[in-house]
Amino acid sequence: CHIKARVNEAIKLGLLRCDKHPFAYTTIPTPEPRELDIPVEEVRKIIKADVSHSKQLTLAKDMFLVSFYLGGMNFEHVFADLIQINFSEGEISYIRQKSSEHKKKNRKIKISVCPEASGILNKYIGQTGLLEFDYKYTSRNLQCYINKCLKLLAKELNIKGNLTYYSARKTFAQFAAEIGIPYPIIEYCLGHSIKTGITINSYVRVKQYQADAAIRRVIDYVNAPEVFKPFIEMRNQMQMMAMM
Repeated sequence: CHIKARVNEAIKLGLLRCDKHPFAYTTIPTPEPRELDIPVEEVRKIIKADVSHSKQLTLAKDMFLVSFYLGGMNFEHVFADLIQINFSEGEISYIRQKSSEHKKKNRKIKISVCPEASGILNKYIGQTGLLEFDYKYTSRNLQCYINKCLKLLAKELNIKGNLTYYSARKTFAQFAAEIGIPYPIIEYCLGHSIKTGITINSYVRVKQYQADAAIRRVIDYVNAPEVFKPFIEMRNQMQMMAMM
């Protein structure tokens, strides 16, 4: 997988030219999904934590929650969507860098900045509307630093499992699925490609208000999981009956 990625990068940069792609007839095994999501109780623990005594813990908490509150916004090395967006308005519009070339539908993601995210972002927004950090390195090094801070946060709050920046994205998607958000809307929030092989997806377009409502519903679930518990249990039972 890593070799193929480097080959694709070399082709994209014009460093390599070939009549036939070296991996044209190679099937890459699909990896098992990494279990990076965390339970709702631990997200609530992060939200409630007072980490004002530590700059590193504050950065970790803020960046995790900003990603979560913005529908799992990405920050993957060169695909650092978070630090390339202008947050000076009440809503944001961007194209996810990682899927910008191969994505064919709903390339532009438009969502409102919820009050929970806005309260955090205001601490970092510069005069240009971009986020500014007291950190003078590349976006990749910045992500490594944030992940290091998240390890410290996990230890501080006794959070089990592997807590990384990507955990916010995985956790948002997991919660959205658990409370019944339709998959196309989850994919829109995450910036994933909508599967156009399904006929209905060729006609139906996810709208911003649907994404905003989905994000709001996930936040409400975190704030009051007991309210959603009967619905989740009933939905699980219906899914099990459908499998029989």
